[in-house]
Amino acid sequence: MIFSVFQAIVAEGDTVRTIVKFLSQEPSKGREAAVSVLFELSKSEALCEKIGSIHGAIILLVGLTSSKSENVSTVEKADKTLTNLERSEENVRQMAINGRLQPLLAKLLEGDYFTKPLTFHYQ
Repeated sequence: MIFSVFQAIVAEGDTVRTIVKFLSQEPSKGREAAVSVLFELSKSEALCEKIGSIHGAIILLVGLTSSKSENVSTVEKADKTLTNLERSEENVRQMAINGRLQPLLAKLLEGDYFTKPLTFHYQ
């Protein structure tokens, strides 16, 4: 109950955008905290859409997953966050554009992209 109230509050305004900005900040403690919060928020399908719609969110998360200098738990949480964001077709498209092709390939193998018009194209 408390968490759903927290999610509703966070979903309003620029709170998620502010959290995403911390992904590109130094020191890494700010990134760690931002990834942890985004991971928790990404458990909500509605907030997955919101997170993915913020300019730079997906590319920053994708970058963190391939970072050799980040804390291992930060990398793992970034990866889990991206996995949660895969619920959105637009997020999958953004991930593919930014080099994370596995979600798109999985959708193609599942047939999700064959049963409806292909909306995926590079801009």
